[in-house]
Formats: sequence, structure tokens, C-alpha cells
Amino acid sequence: MRRRIAAALVSLIALGSCLPREPAGPGGRGADARLLVRADVSGTPIATVVVEVTAPDIPTPLVFNILRVDGVATGTITIPAGSNRTIALRAYDAGGVETHSGSVTRDIAPGTNPEISIILAPLTGDVPVTVTLGSFSVIVSPAAVTLPAGDTARLTATILDANGTPVTGQVTWATLAPAVATVVTTGQQTGRVTAVGGGQATVVAAYGGVAGSTTITVAVPTLVQHVSTPFTRDTIPGLNIYLPNKSLPHNCLIVAVQYGSEAGITVSVSDDQGNTYSLGDAVSSPYSRGAVPSRARHLAVFYALNARAGVVHITVSFAGGSADLVSAVASEWYNIALTDALDGSSDSATTSATSTWAAGSLTTSVGGDLVYQVAVDEDLARLASFTAGDSFALTSADLMAGTVTQYTVQRAPGVISPTVFVGGADAFESVAIALKAAAAGTAPGPGIRIVHMYVGNSGQGATTVPLQAPSSGNLLVFTLTRDFDVPLTGIADGNGNSYTEVPGSPITNGLGGIEWMFYAANAVTSSSMTLTLTFASPLPLGSGFIVYDIAGAAASPFDTSNTAMGTQTSDGFNGELTTVSITPAGAGELVIARGDQDAGTIMDIVGPGFFFDNPTWDGQDEQGAGGAAAEFTLDSQAGHYYTLDASPVTFVWTTTRPVAQWETIAAAFKGAF
Repeated sequence: MRRRIAAALVSLIALGSCLPREPAGPGGRGADARLLVRADVSGTPIATVVVEVTAPDIPTPLVFNILRVDGVATGTITIPAGSNRTIALRAYDAGGVETHSGSVTRDIAPGTNPEISIILAPLTGDVPVTVTLGSFSVIVSPAAVTLPAGDTARLTATILDANGTPVTGQVTWATLAPAVATVVTTGQQTGRVTAVGGGQATVVAAYGGVAGSTTITVAVPTLVQHVSTPFTRDTIPGLNIYLPNKSLPHNCLIVAVQYGSEAGITVSVSDDQGNTYSLGDAVSSPYSRGAVPSRARHLAVFYALNARAGVVHITVSFAGGSADLVSAVASEWYNIALTDALDGSSDSATTSATSTWAAGSLTTSVGGDLVYQVAVDEDLARLASFTAGDSFALTSADLMAGTVTQYTVQRAPGVISPTVFVGGADAFESVAIALKAAAAGTAPGPGIRIVHMYVGNSGQGATTVPLQAPSSGNLLVFTLTRDFDVPLTGIADGNGNSYTEVPGSPITNGLGGIEWMFYAANAVTSSSMTLTLTFASPLPLGSGFIVYDIAGAAASPFDTSNTAMGTQTSDGFNGELTTVSITPAGAGELVIARGDQDAGTIMDIVGPGFFFDNPTWDGQDEQGAGGAAAEFTLDSQAGHYYTLDASPVTFVWTTTRPVAQWETIAAAFKGAF
């Protein structure tokens, strides 16, 4: 059906009714009014619309039959000019059964009349139908347009008189959502629409008191979720990354991995849903750490288009040998083209220290591309800060691992040189890829969800630890695992958020270590957000932490928390460790659990609906090969669960060996819906 135009355009339409000439009767005097009747009846059983016109000075009601053709009922009626004309409409199906009805009373002027809209209410269970009557009708083509941001399209308005004959006239263009799409006049009946930002906009052409519209959809690549991992210490054959949410249908997954290896090692990416990952670009440079001539540092970016839904576990595998100092980032996006999306790539590397990390220039062929850059520190040294390039936004910024990612949506095609700026200076490697936009994939639905999950470490030797945590949600949760030697005394961020310690935090159990959990409600977040951790004295050993950036949380999100601790022996050991239980208030909550133990490495979480939050690598064992040494802890418990009801939630983990002493804290946070 023709869409009714919002009240914001009433004045615009009224101006459009001032025509250069109007139909007139004999002697130049207006007489009857001829009106075009039109209704989109597709999706309904309507076969005929009967129009009946009555008035005090119309002795015999006027009746007109408007027949359905190709889903549209359209025709013309002639009404004597005058006041208090009641126009009643009844719709019938092919069997003559009445399905809809509606009426309106209006004054009808001779000649041109403003458009009249009549809603026909269903008499059964069908949808209502809007019927329009006017001296003219305006049809905008194309009826719907999908554009990437920055692109333009030509619109044409066709004006029909009451006889259905095309006429020429000056139409007036307007948009109901200028933040999504703008429109300008390019001729009497043509306009040009420009896509500005993501979403939908109704663009209207008005003439003679009536208007036609088209729907403009702007497809902007949009982040769904992002996770980053710290680097591993020892040589490993593979890395396991866990997303905080199941991926959604037909979205794009991007994975970037950095590693060191001997010559001849190859890297590949796979996931638990069997998606195919293509290499976007890769770069290598001499391995400066330890001055091992036969080894090199590598950075590779992979992507999977039109991915099958439900991905949680992503695997990075090395063939022909093992790799060391491995870290990765993974993200999910929607509004990325389902096929042939790669629209350019570039890479760069240097062994000289610099504070400007550029991926080189690439040239895109279409507007609206997602341009995604990854850059890594050649020496994996602690850096002071990362700053996004012009028009870019950070998605992760690990100062300890020296890994940074940023993105932009390039509105117009052409040359772009992705560059990130570093506080300090070091050698680097960088890769950038451009992926074409399309109205494709699936946006996340309402409810609480994790957007960014930053898994990191504090390193050794510092009392004050600066971090960066790009974020976009309205709740921040910070969890920390470390040995009990040096207490955490403060947490603050550059956006001025206030952090509340969860009841029961910190929790410790002898050699099992110590756990902290804080949250910032109604958080002010940004892609450039910084965090500062303060410890009581310089750290002799490192700590493992996770920053959860959460969207869709309630204004007062905290529900409840609980702690548990215990011991475990080898008697009856089945490879699992059962820890804390917590009872949420109801469905739609996010429960986060964090814990540690004195022995063994937690490798996964048990049970449907549970998500594991720590990355793992093949051969990892706190008391065996593949450990994290003393620089940080990455063998602890970390997981979350989205509640379906008020049933108790118990966290059970798989572990490489029996645990003597363990402790766990869990907290439940409410969603806004």
C-alpha cells in the first residue's frame, strides 16, 4: 500500500499543492472533482473495492467499483464539488464476502484536491488496508534502494492525473531521516539520494497535495563482537579462540594472528561450524627478538564470508612445525557482501623503531567498504598508548602484547592508507583489508550481550599498569586473577566511570590464588577508553585479566553474586572441576564466573549454553610444557552464561589434572529487556 506520509511533511505537501494551473469547468469555474483511487491490496483476499459517495445535496448515492489488478486496486471516480461528502468504502473477496470497510467525510473542491487517506479496517483477521484518493498520484522509482554509505542513486517521480495520464510538474523532495540518507533535486521530477549512515530512511516526492515515497536502506558494516588474546610463551602447534556469543547467520568473521616460526611453517584458520576462511593478506619480517636468524615474525589476516551461524570456537593451526609468541584477534560483522567481498589489501613491515604504524595504501573500487587494519609490535614490548587514525575507531589495543586493530567505513571509493599512532616507538608489522558492504547478514537482537572481550595480562615489575579497552556498551565488568602476593588497590578509567566491587570479591584459597571482580554500571564507553590498574607494590609475577564490554544491560544491572572454594584429590578424578553455583532472578541475565586453582590448567567449560572465555593452546599445562612462565596467568577459570530462567547456574570446568585448592566468584547482571 502507498505509505502515509508523516506529519513532518504536511507543510511541504501543502506547498506542493500550489500548482501552476488547475482543471476547471465551463466558463473557468470549477465543477466536478475527478479523484484517483488507489490501494495496495497484495497479501489480502480483496478482489473489489466499492466506493459509495453520499451528501445532503446528492439525492442518489454515487457508487463506483474499483477492481484489483496485479495486487493493486486502482481507478477514478467523479464527485460533485461541495461540502460534507461522505466517502464510504467496502472491500470484497472473489466470492463476494465483505472483508474490509472504512469511511471519511470531507469537503471536495472543484478541480484539484489534497490527497485523502482512508483506512479500511479488517472485518476478519486480515491486516488493514490504506486507500488514497486524490487529483494526482506520485510514484517514486525505484520503490526501494539499498546503498553502501557514501554512495548515491537517482530517483524519478512519475505524476499521474485522475485519468492515469502522466503529467509534468515540479516535485519537492524530502527525507524523513537525514542522518541515514539525504536527497536533492536534480530536475523537475528527478532527485539524487546520498547514503549517509546505517539504517532506513523514507524519501518523499510531493506534488499537488499528494506524495509518493521510496525506502532507502543504507548498509553499513557493523561490529557484532570482538575478542583479543594475549600472546603465548612457548612454542605451540595451535591456538584456540572462543567468541563470547554464538555467531549469527550469514555474517562475516575476521581473524588475525601473529606468530614467530622457522621457515616453511604455514598457518590456517577453521571453526566449529566448518566455515571456510580465506587469506586476506599476510606479511613477514626478520625475527629480532633473541636474534635468531632462521626465524621470522608473521602477521596474517583471514576472513570467512556468509558464515554458518553458531560459531563459538575458532582454531588457529600451524602446519610444518610449531610457532611461538602467538596471539590473535577475532571479530564478527554484518552488512558485509556474501561473496567476492575482498576489495583490496595492503601490508607493511619495518625493523626500525617508529611511532607511525601504516599498513600501506590500498585502492577500493566501491564506496562503503569496511577497511580493517591490524598492527603488531615486532618485539612485543609494552607500549604507552595507541591512537586511531583519522576516521578510524579502535576495536582492540593490547599494550602488553603490542597488538592493535582499527576500522573505518570508507564512504567513497579510492585510495586509503590505514595508519595507527603509537605512544613510544618500535618496529612493527601491519596488514589491512577492505571488504565490500551489502545489506546482508544478521544484526544482533535485543537483550544483554558481550560486545568486546579483552583477555590480557599485566606483566611484571610495575605498580601502575595502563591499559586500553575499546568499548561501546553500557556495562563494564573487570575480572582479575593473580597470586596473592600483591593486592589490587584501584581500578579507574579515562571516561570517569565508577567501579563497584562485586560482593564476595576478592576471594582467595591458599595456593589457589586470588580473584577480583568489579563492574561499572551505566558506563560511558568509547573506542579510545583507557584503564589504569594500581597495585600495592611492584608485581613480581604477572596477572591475567578480562575486560567485558557489555551492551543491553539494565540501568541497575547487578543482581546477585556468590563464591565457592574447595579442594580436590585424584581419587575419582574425571577430568572435571565443579565450582560455584548462583541463582539469578530470571531470564535475560548474564552470569560471569572467574576462578583459579593451584594446579592444572582449565581447558574448557561443561554444559550447553555455557561459554568459555580464556584462549587455550595445544599442549598447554601449568605444570608442564607450554606454560605461561611468570609473565602472566592464563590457566584459570573464566566463563559466562546467558540465563533462560531463574534456575541455578553451576560452573563446571575441564582440567588437565586434579586441583588441590581452588576458588571461584560469579556474578549475575540484568539485561534491559
